[in-house]
Amino acid sequence: METRKKAINYLVRLALQKLLGLLCYLAGTGFLISLAGGIYFGVLTVTTMICGVII
Repeated sequence: METRKKAINYLVRLALQKLLGLLCYLAGTGFLISLAGGIYFGVLTVTTMICGVII
């Protein structure tokens, strides 16, 4: 049970880091996100979450 709680906490922290990364990205581009940038960020986020669950 403790391991499951740690895993959930890890995934929540990971998701928050990705959201902060998105905010930094949007701020750096002047809040103009291109389609390619959005796809890249989405794929990166999903892949990181999947790897976090597997590992």
